[in-house]
Amino acid sequence: FNIQYRSENIGGDFPSAVASQIYRTSDGGINWEEKEVSDVVSGHTTFPSNKVGYCLSENKIFVLKTN
Repeated sequence: FNIQYRSENIGGDFPSAVASQIYRTSDGGINWEEKEVSDVVSGHTTFPSNKVGYCLSENKIFVLKTN
């Protein structure tokens, strides 16, 4: 998994985070699946096992699973 936030200039001096892109690979990085979520995943991310991970946004917990 790779998680990045997407930012836009919506006024002011600096861009603001508006969404997150979550990328997943199951073949060692040769191919990637991409999903955008409307929340900004900017908190902690942990993978307690190689099959499941958890990401925190301001008000949600995302569960990331492998096949």
